[in-house]
Amino acid sequence: MEIMDNIYEVDKKYLPQRSKSDEYLENANEYYGRVKTLLPNIPEEVLKQFFYKHSILDISDYAWLDYRTLKFFKERWNSSFIINESGIKNNDKVIINKENHFELGYLYPRTESIRDYLLKYHTWP
Repeated sequence: MEIMDNIYEVDKKYLPQRSKSDEYLENANEYYGRVKTLLPNIPEEVLKQFFYKHSILDISDYAWLDYRTLKFFKERWNSSFIINESGIKNNDKVIINKENHFELGYLYPRTESIRDYLLKYHTWP
């Protein structure tokens, strides 16, 4: 159990500050200002979208990647590549599940902000 405690301790410094009732104690810009020196290799958009908007469990799930060593680069994929060459299948259960999630109107602040961004900019945040 001690190993898990250590993983959680390491991860906590990358997370937004929250109250005991899980309310944010800092906004996305304040959060970014605090952690950008801890993870200088991670783009602002990734820090704000993934780290700021996800829980410690989500961040811990990928902690084995060693966030301090990740490298990012931007790619543009057109629709035909995504559909025909990327390996992403339209019948994937996760995709179908998310489609149903939105169609049924199950929106949470995080999914609502993703939906709004997609509708406005036609790309993933």
